[in-house]
Amino acid sequence: FRTDVRVVGDPDGMTITSPFVEEEFGSLGWFHKDIFSRWIVLGSHRKVSKQTKIPVTSIGTYIREAKETVKLNVFKRIKDDD
Repeated sequence: FRTDVRVVGDPDGMTITSPFVEEEFGSLGWFHKDIFSRWIVLGSHRKVSKQTKIPVTSIGTYIREAKETVKLNVFKRIKDDD
């Protein structure tokens, strides 16, 4: 699972490594964590769908939910640290 975050609009392509990302990923429920991990390893929604027998559209929804949850929680933690 990648923990580097690209800074938007940064011409040098600077990345920031955040332990918050790993921690928030770890706090996801087992199902979202499993689907997201399979997607990272396999590389596509279709491959995850084939392996799990879950429809491709549902896989996309679960991955999007996991990404949004991690992102929102990381932003909350960064804001709280300020």
